[in-house]
Amino acid sequence: MGAEPYPSRPVRLFVPYSPGTGPDIIARTLATNLSSKWGQTVVVENKPGASGMLAAEQVVRAKPDGYTLLLGYTPEVSLNKLVFKKMRYDPIADLTPI
Repeated sequence: MGAEPYPSRPVRLFVPYSPGTGPDIIARTLATNLSSKWGQTVVVENKPGASGMLAAEQVVRAKPDGYTLLLGYTPEVSLNKLVFKKMRYDPIADLTPI
């Protein structure tokens, strides 16, 4: 038996910014297009705060099965490491760009 096709269930797309912002609009456009292409729902979840780290941490803690994605921008994937002494995730080790 082969692997099931991806995605076979809804995908969550985390956005580290508030609804109505530029990244949110990009995420919603991307979600609409991916939903059409994949035939599965892509749910946008806004999780602003802590310079994007709240959303990034949510994605890092999720099961690494490709069903929880992050629309990452510069702070949460590169700058925060230079600004904050402690982060609960390592953007290089814990996140995979797609």
